Amino acid sequence: MNKIKSIEKGCGADAQLFTIGHTVDEIREESKPLTSKEWMKVYRGYKSGKLIFEMEANSGLTIMYE
Repeated sequence: MNKIKSIEKGCGADAQLFTIGHTVDEIREESKPLTSKEWMKVYRGYKSGKLIFEMEANSGLTIMYE
């Protein structure tokens, strides 16, 4: 799997951009349980091992890979 370099939600002045090395140390694609049988794909950003953000995977994201 390719390593995520940055992730942006939205566009224009309201966009939120998270970038490796600036905002966070790592961005991972993970699964979050909704129920015992349902899971949702999310993107999580970590800095110094701590969770900084979590966003649901959807069509409003721009993901850049290394």
